[in-house]
Amino acid sequence: MRLEKNNLFDLLEQLRTEGLISYYGVSINEPQEGIEIIEYSQTHGFNGMVSIQLIYNTLNKQALQYLIPLAKKNNIAIIAREPLMRGFITDKRYDNDSFRLKTSVEARKKLIDLYSDEQILNRTNEMFDVIREYGPKLDPIWVAIEFALKNKAVTVTIPGINRVEHIETFSDFTFNSMPDGLYEALLEMDNIKQLNN
Repeated sequence: MRLEKNNLFDLLEQLRTEGLISYYGVSINEPQEGIEIIEYSQTHGFNGMVSIQLIYNTLNKQALQYLIPLAKKNNIAIIAREPLMRGFITDKRYDNDSFRLKTSVEARKKLIDLYSDEQILNRTNEMFDVIREYGPKLDPIWVAIEFALKNKAVTVTIPGINRVEHIETFSDFTFNSMPDGLYEALLEMDNIKQLNN
């Protein structure tokens, strides 16, 4: 039997009633999914959902407009995933400094299909230009992670670490190292656009 979204939340709430789970969270791709889930929970009197994991980074801030305020109003924690946009918001995006973006990871290929390699290149370069205006030695990785965490509604971020050297990089992270005005400048940047929109 395939569970529909609504049946899933009915089941989760039943498991809470039976004492088998205390709370639950969801992971979504599009902000509209989160809005619908919160509204469904409100309509049915469900209060077991305590977190939403969503895509949130310097180039994809779509959740800011409606979902994040709605989650905050309902005391639902935000887990920001993909602050580095699957590695594209790093200095290791290209093969031999060519235009062709590295596509060795299937998840990165999906982003290229969703946004196009040209748009990813242009938008990340635009973001790097903004960062350089505030400090030529600022690390875009740290800026991207701090950007996600500076939003007071964000409880935690998941940068996606899959190598030991990444752990070493993040172990030196210092929060509040972003220069004044940079956060606001990054907020003002337009969201990356899906090709079908």
